[in-house]
Amino acid sequence: MKKNKDVKYLILLLSVAVIWGFGFLSTTWALQEGFTVVMFNILRFGASAVVLGVVFFKQISKLTLKQVGYGALTAVLLVAGFWFQTAALGSADASTANISLFTASGVVMVPFFCWIIKRKKPSLNVFIAAILAFLSALCMNLNGEFGHFSKGDLLALASAACFGLHYVVLDFTSKKVGKGALTFLQMAFATVGFAIVGLIFSPSDFTLSGVSAAGWGWMAEIVVLGTVFAYIVQTFAQNSVSPAYASVMLSAEGIFGSIFSLAFGMISFSWWIAAGTVFMAAAVVLTEGVRLKKTEATSSDTDTK
Repeated sequence: MKKNKDVKYLILLLSVAVIWGFGFLSTTWALQEGFTVVMFNILRFGASAVVLGVVFFKQISKLTLKQVGYGALTAVLLVAGFWFQTAALGSADASTANISLFTASGVVMVPFFCWIIKRKKPSLNVFIAAILAFLSALCMNLNGEFGHFSKGDLLALASAACFGLHYVVLDFTSKKVGKGALTFLQMAFATVGFAIVGLIFSPSDFTLSGVSAAGWGWMAEIVVLGTVFAYIVQTFAQNSVSPAYASVMLSAEGIFGSIFSLAFGMISFSWWIAAGTVFMAAAVVLTEGVRLKKTEATSSDTDTK
């Protein structure tokens, strides 16, 4: 039963990677249709908080002050990660492909963050899977053409580090707070966080005057699928799946981002894309294979006692 539950969560995490892969495109299009970075993030997380507040009201009403603090801690990293990522996507000197690459590099950072924070060295297989996932993103997103290192790339790299830390912290907080309530807290505190950061650094961006109907459509897709659904899945899944494994699965967003770019004519097919697919498949198979072996070994030990 435990094995089936883990597999279910890994499949759900992969579905989130698909949604987030498309999210690189939809976020870019939403910004092109008139949203500022500040308003995009405030509305994205604010609308998500409202939906989650209704769905998980009973669970939220029972929160303690300490649990609210856990939610705030997790949200800080979420705010930083998305602020850097959205700013990178809105930057004129960086490509979506490079941003996808550096965002995916967060998967390489997770085992090291776990090592530093939890004082527990991950297995060699996790490191190998992380490297394979990074190589996959490298092949798929750079497509064999190494561009210059721009301001947008630096923002995306900072975003990756924040998301990497978010995986690790969420692994801890998801065991302290109800899953639905924790997802709500992340969205609510993220909304407040983006508003504060916006007031400090870009007060002139608090406007919706230039947003088109298409922009609102992309916002709806990002709220419902890319935020509400995705973060409910991630929060619930990480109670069963370790941050290292979750990060490997979610790093497939770079792969799917490139596939969607190919489908919409933004890039052309090459053998680099094929190689990237093979690397990611190997990372997923390696990760899942190790998990199943550990699960079987645990079950065997339990049966013999």
